[in-house]
Amino acid sequence: MVQHTRWPKFHNLSRLLALHEFDESVNVIALEKLDGSNLGLEIHEDKGLIAMIGRNSVLWHKQQNGTPFQTMKYGNVKGTVEPIEPIIPKLMVLARKLRIQETAHTSDTIVFYGEWYRFNETNAEASWHPFGYAVKLILEGELVNQFRTMTVERHAMFLEHGLDPPALLFHGGPLTKAVDALFPLMIEPPRPDFEGVFITSEKGGTRDCGKWKTGAFEEQTSFQYPATTCSEEMATAITQLKEVFETKQSVSKISTKKKMHTTKQEAEEQEMDRQIKLALRSVLSNRPPLLRTFVPWTAIV
Repeated sequence: MVQHTRWPKFHNLSRLLALHEFDESVNVIALEKLDGSNLGLEIHEDKGLIAMIGRNSVLWHKQQNGTPFQTMKYGNVKGTVEPIEPIIPKLMVLARKLRIQETAHTSDTIVFYGEWYRFNETNAEASWHPFGYAVKLILEGELVNQFRTMTVERHAMFLEHGLDPPALLFHGGPLTKAVDALFPLMIEPPRPDFEGVFITSEKGGTRDCGKWKTGAFEEQTSFQYPATTCSEEMATAITQLKEVFETKQSVSKISTKKKMHTTKQEAEEQEMDRQIKLALRSVLSNRPPLLRTFVPWTAIV
């Protein structure tokens, strides 16, 4: 039976802070959170791609489905394996390197996790952007999966191996500094499809990790406050989180108002404008730039 090793689910940042006391002494990093589909690639350092793992199921496995892998439809993306094939040799090299580094790892494969993301609405193909990996360890006599989230060092590692992780928007400070630095970006997103950021601890584990979404993408129905008292810096950060959350209501009200007052002619004009924008975007670029020019409170090195 093929094992489904899924990437953990993480709380929204405000809920994370409400559930437990955040370690304010730990430095964090923030990545752009791409609005795509979670896709894990299980890699053998010699045999290559072994499995493709979705959020809820194993999408393809070499033992069950054979080879070569040809086509798939996943999430809002459909296409061929061509966008993935070129990165498999790079992941094989990285798997070999990590197997040496992760001395307690007991498996001959490593699962790399990333976002399968379509940058252009008119393009069926997507690209894959790694944000972590999993190793298998024996702890207290049991075989367990241990997940490695992004750190500055791992972000550089992916880049050095010719891969394209999500844009690094902040590093070098605690969560309170990260929230303050990213606050203008979250209040006024640079693109309509900018979903938000994913914050991880520089310790590289799954604790103190959370997602922070813009108002347009926020799915929480209410904002949650910490149950315990916190530092003045954290209180300021929570106020900023709340202010970003409240843009969800203004976005919703604007959308409702537009729906109520939009005539048939206006709707047709809006659709025509949308089609023109999509066509121009397709001609000008198949991949709008990520936020790699964004300068956080401390310089990215």
